[in-house]
This record gives sequence, C-alpha cells and structure tokens, in this order.
Amino acid sequence: VITHYYSTDFATSHFSEEVQARAQLNSLGAHIFRLHPIAGIGLNNFQQVMDNYNTRNLIFDGNPVHNLILLQGSETGILGLAGMIFIGVVFLVLAIRLARSRDPLFAAIGTAVAIAYLFWYVEEQLEFSLREDAPLALFWILAGLTIACLRIANAEAADASQVASSTPSSNGTNKPAGPARPGALSAATGNGSSAAR
Repeated sequence: VITHYYSTDFATSHFSEEVQARAQLNSLGAHIFRLHPIAGIGLNNFQQVMDNYNTRNLIFDGNPVHNLILLQGSETGILGLAGMIFIGVVFLVLAIRLARSRDPLFAAIGTAVAIAYLFWYVEEQLEFSLREDAPLALFWILAGLTIACLRIANAEAADASQVASSTPSSNGTNKPAGPARPGALSAATGNGSSAAR
C-alpha cells in the first residue's frame, strides 16, 4: 500500500513540478519582502501586484505564495508579521498553560488546542489556509475556548484555595473554630442543669 501511494503521489513528474512551483512562489515572496520590509505591499495585494515583481515564468502564475509567513511578510512587512507571530505565540502559551491544569477536562482541551496550533505552524509553511474563512474562524474559536477554560479553572482554583484557608487545622491554631458538635452541646446543657439543681 505504501509503495502504491508513493509511486502515484511522490514518484511522479507532477510532484516535482509542485515542489518547483512552490519554490518559485516562495522566492518571489521573499523578494517582495526584501523590497518592502517595513509595511509590505498591502494586505491581500500579493496577487494584484505580483506581476510587477515577477522576473521568471512562474508555474503557478497568479497564485499567492504557499507560505503564510512569507505571504504575511510580503503584504504587511515586519510590522504585520511580528503581530501575527505574537498572537500565535500568546495563544499557544495559553493553551500549554491550560494543558497543565489539574482538571482532566481542561488539561485535555489545552493539549488538543496546543497540538492544533503546532500543526498550523508546520502546515502553514506549505500553505496559507489561515487566510481562508473556515480555518481562521476555527483558530479564533479555539482561542476563545482556551481563554474561557482558563478563567473557569482559575476561578475554581481560587474557590478551592479559599475553602482550604477556612478549614480548621489539625492543631486548632490560626484557624476559625468550627460549629459546636450537637453531642457536646447537649452534654454541656445537661451539666449546667445538674449544677443548678
């Protein structure tokens, strides 16, 4: 089975053509980034202006560069690229923090979101799917889910800490006294009545 898929997908002239085409687009994207390093050529303008910078016969002419970092850098410069990377790193760190939660549900959610973000980091080196509506919406849904779970986990941890701080310690020092036991209260009442008699 592996040999079949290798011979039909990888060991073909089309696969080498795909690699060459993506390398050409990456080279063009890097070239535009070098020419406009600060603010780029404008968001979503790559396909509109690529002919002005195209000095070779592109195989995938008219297509954007299949690398999100180069695409973002060429269109928005270092300012937009830094902002995009900052947002991605922040949400990845929050997902990892959630994955370390003591609650198994929150830990599972955090782990899954962190894996998804790491997958996107690798996958976007060959694609630009986060420029599409559905993947971008999923990115922000996972980000919102991560923040909501973190807030719930932090609130539960704060409540647990407050309950623990109000629980009497074993030696009875520096802790508020608990309510009197019914048996002890009855015995004390009975002794008082006997003394009165």
